[in-house]
Amino acid sequence: MIAPAPLAEIEKALNAKVINIERVTKIYGSDADSFLIKVVSAKNKITMYFLKFEEKNRTNQEIAGIRFIEKFLPTPKIIVTSRGKSLSPGWILFEHVQGKLMAEKYLKIKDENEFESFCKLEQRKEKLLGVLYSQPTIKMSYNDYIKLPANQLFRERLCGKRYGEFFGNKQGNVSQYFDRRISINKCNFPSTVNQIFESIRKKYSSRKHELVTALMGQGDAHHGNIIVNKGIEFIDNEYAGFMPPFMELAKPYYNDFIGTLFFHHHQTLEQHFQIRSFKDTGTKLLFEIKSPQKITRPIKITQIKLFERKKWVNEATDDFLSLNDYLVLSHALTKNPNTYPPKTKLLFLTFVAILAQFDPLDPESLYRLF
Repeated sequence: MIAPAPLAEIEKALNAKVINIERVTKIYGSDADSFLIKVVSAKNKITMYFLKFEEKNRTNQEIAGIRFIEKFLPTPKIIVTSRGKSLSPGWILFEHVQGKLMAEKYLKIKDENEFESFCKLEQRKEKLLGVLYSQPTIKMSYNDYIKLPANQLFRERLCGKRYGEFFGNKQGNVSQYFDRRISINKCNFPSTVNQIFESIRKKYSSRKHELVTALMGQGDAHHGNIIVNKGIEFIDNEYAGFMPPFMELAKPYYNDFIGTLFFHHHQTLEQHFQIRSFKDTGTKLLFEIKSPQKITRPIKITQIKLFERKKWVNEATDDFLSLNDYLVLSHALTKNPNTYPPKTKLLFLTFVAILAQFDPLDPESLYRLF
């Protein structure tokens, strides 16, 4: 399961013996090899740790991110890290923080009392992040902006190989519809999906002489990256650093708003948005969509985010991209939509258009576009 060399390094650093190893899938996500390991010291003291393997450059990036924010945000402490060659897989041994992900707690909400408790937790989490945001800001140049680790969530996916992997010319690919205009319940959206993506690419290339205000941010603080026990711990800190406020908000906004429904909970998504009819005319996609049940709880949670960040995220926020742009990129390039069920693929197309047009500072405006 784990090569002997890292375990030997860990045992030497801790002066302890590894006695049990268990793979972890919920913490740190599925693209990293993560393990819960149990060690016993020479004095027979048993301690648990988290061990996370990733590509060496991402390991170094996460270490840098933790060092950047650990004075301001609670995050699992680093115990020891790999010291191998640069081409070998990297690893970090963290203290074991018991608890549940906020995402798990949200899915287990049973009634309005539990939801109100979750809303208070959301406020607590946002106030912790506010400690970061209240630190001195900087002015960031275009060159620094495009080099941001957080931009790997956005620009590199749009302009790099991920776009080709998701939307290449393969039979049945959802990109076959990207040149059509979209109409939802006789509301005509002004741009095709291709035009939406192209407008974002142009914004990146046309702002080379501008500056934006950047604040300290965690970079990826959605509910799947937050452990809750008696306190709150932020994990997966590889994108932490200085970044524009829209960039800091976008992934948590999208994931906690509607993203997890697209990524994981397609049946729940279809309880909220049902395609009554669909027609491809060759130049336009005609949808009739019914919304029998509003996504009221995600909207309330998003409103809490926006309220707590209103000092830093508002209509006056300067950035190379708009919040709509970031939400579109989060929607389109986080997970391959070609893996979705057929109805969800079609809803994916409609939400590229919707996220490009609705008022993101008023999440309920989503429904005014139908």
